[in-house]
Amino acid sequence: CDQFEEAPTILSIGLPHSNLQGTIPTQLGWLISLTNIDLSMNNLRGTLPTEIVQLPNLITLNLGNNNLDGTLPTIYYTTYYFMGWDTPTFASTNLQYLNLASNRFQGTIHDSLLQQPTATLLWLDLSKNALYGTIPIPFLYSMPNIDYFDVSYNMFEGSVPAQLGDLRELHGLFLDHNEFMGTVPPKLTREHLKIVQFFVQHNFLSGTIPAAIADLRYLRSLFVDGNRFTGTIPEAICKLDLNEEFFETTVTDFDHKVVNIPVNNTGPRNGCTTIACPAATVGKEGLYPCYPCHDRDLNPYIGQNDKCFHLNDGAILEVLYTNTNGPNWKMGSNAGWGITKVHHCNYAGITCNGAGHVVNITLSGINLLGEVPPELGFMQHLEILDLSDNMLTGYLPSDLRFAPLEYLDVSGNAIRGFVPPMLCLTSGINGNGADGTSTCDVIACSEGHWSPIGRATTPEEPVQYECIPCYEGSSPFLGSKTCNDTLYKYMMHQYDIWHELHRVFFGIFFSVFFVCGMPVLYRKYEFVRLVVDQMLCREWFTGKKSKKRLKKPKFLKKRNKSKLDGSGGGEEEEEGEGILEIADDGSHAEEHEEDLEDNPDVGGMSTSSKRTNAKKKDGDWLSEEDPPLYVPEIM
Repeated sequence: CDQFEEAPTILSIGLPHSNLQGTIPTQLGWLISLTNIDLSMNNLRGTLPTEIVQLPNLITLNLGNNNLDGTLPTIYYTTYYFMGWDTPTFASTNLQYLNLASNRFQGTIHDSLLQQPTATLLWLDLSKNALYGTIPIPFLYSMPNIDYFDVSYNMFEGSVPAQLGDLRELHGLFLDHNEFMGTVPPKLTREHLKIVQFFVQHNFLSGTIPAAIADLRYLRSLFVDGNRFTGTIPEAICKLDLNEEFFETTVTDFDHKVVNIPVNNTGPRNGCTTIACPAATVGKEGLYPCYPCHDRDLNPYIGQNDKCFHLNDGAILEVLYTNTNGPNWKMGSNAGWGITKVHHCNYAGITCNGAGHVVNITLSGINLLGEVPPELGFMQHLEILDLSDNMLTGYLPSDLRFAPLEYLDVSGNAIRGFVPPMLCLTSGINGNGADGTSTCDVIACSEGHWSPIGRATTPEEPVQYECIPCYEGSSPFLGSKTCNDTLYKYMMHQYDIWHELHRVFFGIFFSVFFVCGMPVLYRKYEFVRLVVDQMLCREWFTGKKSKKRLKKPKFLKKRNKSKLDGSGGGEEEEEGEGILEIADDGSHAEEHEEDLEDNPDVGGMSTSSKRTNAKKKDGDWLSEEDPPLYVPEIM
């Protein structure tokens, strides 16, 4: 609490490891002076209250290791929605520490998760949730001084944002155990960066390890295992002796036997294997200790951490059958699949060459369900692969680039993401690269695009197709043959509803305005008119205007002259009517008229100054040097 206040205000709530259960009370949002909240390591459930998110002075929010669910805070629309205004989440511009790790949050990260910009944020931990989608670029730019960025153990997809390289104060970058694809952006290897820990293991990254990583002067930990990297670890990186603190003096091998390991590089472990096992080997965790593959197995990747790939065509086809719900394929009883005594060359949809090697797999429209097995890329003689018009999901494996494919068709499925860059660069697939240029559209149309065959054609093909954009969000898969307008029509229907509500809302608003507001405005108009008339009367007294009777507003009743001088007489009352309205010093209108008749040049400075000075006391009459006249409202 703040003890310097007369009524102490609560500034911090710290209850970690307190065995708290239930939901987070929304009433905490009433404590607008709160700067620190730590409810980590409890058993809290429910969603994150908006009232907490909107605390204006929040500096630290730690809700890690609970059972919170729902989505992350997103933009919510206020009454200003129809004007195009919205309210961002995490309203505090002083937020420095945000930990929502190890919960059950779902959904995506919105561009405006943070107040724009939140230059004070130093620590962000969203790890170990069920978040998905891409990392929004505006979200990254909203925290330019971030020091610790952890989104590991989620389901984020797409490419690794190159804009992470713009975060010059970043020390810890943890992107591991997600579904990122593509290569490591060169922007993340700039020597001015302060990255100390760089974790990208267990994704779908491909290509090679950039040698420029060695230029990161502060780098101490680098993990790249469990991806699709090829080549070797650059020697300059191996010399950095990274990941030393993660190794113990003993480890267990695959047979659960304890093996003594020297701590320094004089033994079997070296600076390369501490980062990732080399190709043709495999490690329990993708790094030291590493074991060679068997003679008939293959592993072209570095940092492989589960097993080597089989080179036997029959074994690979068995993996395809098992991983894609083979027993429910729409094939005849004589298809041969799943029958032990049937040779794989006799399977339906399989064609072999004279040497018994599979050269053609055509399994179009037979209800394949699951993901495309990466093992298909290690069939050394495969030329045609047609898996179109099924129910395949997941991502298109970059491993297919190792097979000598001439034709690849994965259209008409529900494959997400994008075509791996290394697969796009593989020449020969669907004629790609024949004219010296390679394009991913020849492999499959990207998300949000379509063509009648699910891909673009090369100039050499007899019929020409290109990938055509769909409506936004109407084609979320690779290789779409049509645009799924169902989602678009639903969105348009929702828009029509909002548009109709918008029209009705403003119709009611203007109706109420004209019925109730116009009389009020009219009364204000009459009052302003009265004030203007009084000002004209003042000018008349000073001789600036000719004598002229001023009409009294209708809503003001005529004053009874008898109250002023005790006499009646309707004609005299009407003659003095306009002057009596401004005569507030106790004198009669007739007295003013006599003064004017006796002194026709009464517009001199003496009379004018006297009247002005008298009215200044009450604030009614003002000179030209005074501020403008204040006119009070009369409702």
